[in-house]
Amino acid sequence: MFWRQMEPQPTTDRGTEDAKFIEDCVRAHNTFRSKVNPPASNMFRMSWDAALAKTAKAWAKKCKFKHNSYLKMPGKVHPTFTPVGENIWTGTATIFSVDAAVTDWFNEVKSYDFNTRACADMCGHYTQVVWAESYKVGCAVHFCSTVENFPGLFRAAHFVCDYGPAFRSGVNPPASNMLYMSWDPDLAKTAKAWAKKCLFKHNTYLKDPGQAHPKFTPVGENLWTGSLSHFTVQAAITSWYNEVSAYNYATNNCRGTCGHYTQIVWATSYKVGCAVHFCPSVAYSSITKAAHFICNYGPAGNYPVHPYKTGAACSDCNGERCASQLCQNAERDKVISDSRWRPDWDRPACDEYCITVIALRPLLLILIILATWLLPKYRSIAPASE
Repeated sequence: MFWRQMEPQPTTDRGTEDAKFIEDCVRAHNTFRSKVNPPASNMFRMSWDAALAKTAKAWAKKCKFKHNSYLKMPGKVHPTFTPVGENIWTGTATIFSVDAAVTDWFNEVKSYDFNTRACADMCGHYTQVVWAESYKVGCAVHFCSTVENFPGLFRAAHFVCDYGPAFRSGVNPPASNMLYMSWDPDLAKTAKAWAKKCLFKHNTYLKDPGQAHPKFTPVGENLWTGSLSHFTVQAAITSWYNEVSAYNYATNNCRGTCGHYTQIVWATSYKVGCAVHFCPSVAYSSITKAAHFICNYGPAGNYPVHPYKTGAACSDCNGERCASQLCQNAERDKVISDSRWRPDWDRPACDEYCITVIALRPLLLILIILATWLLPKYRSIAPASE
């Protein structure tokens, strides 16, 4: 949270429907995100999110100099993002502008050390502004006669920005050993092969060596099935993550379904491969015209232990690079595929030998016809023997 004070000046609220305000918020964030040093290789461009803006507006008008207490509760601050990030700026109305507020947040960079990921002083507003995976923002400003928890400030501009998303790097309690997850083409082959069967049930080969991946046994799996109009990768993975509301880390128990969530945040699962197949109908489900989305994970999670260790982010990375609170290893994160491997249960009914026979059959038929036609002619011209 940030504050400034000068002489007051009355003004009006701005936010969810003010085109100039929206443009200023998005531009200011993207301008500063492009200025990070060292330069970022994975920085998403940030765009406006109306739902985040509604939450920012609802919280700003409470005129409280404190963070929204619902940020980590699924569905309370956004229909898909959980948790949601937040920055707050409070100051007198005369000096408020979007640029001034976001600049104040970004200027905390002087307290941040990229190499150690440590702050000499306050720098959380800066790190949220430049958080690479946060690609949505929604802001609002409310002008308050007084601000709770801020004595002596009157007629204040109370500016709130909310951000999404935060998944593996945003677990609570924080993880000390969460590995960075990278793509695996062979896991994607398995996901695609099973998805096209249009079955609302888990792959029956996940625990069979060599049947779901050339290296990982067993393989983890999450399924999402819904109507085509509702499907996006973000929506599917968010629905899995939102099972966090049913999970109790202290007891490692679920009140309902939470296995999709625990697989997503399983610290030692570092490879993922996904596929979606569009099915006219899905067996074991009443859904028609469905998107059938599957992600496979290696190594598999969901053993009868906690999904990750608690502690300071990256404190159990064993010397590996810490990126976005995840343990990163360039060698482990390479995208490697075995071009010769595919699941035995997904091989075509006609194998290579069968395909060769089918290809040669027309040629053999032509040769037989030609031989049948030429043989009588050969006999008629052949010299008779005594």
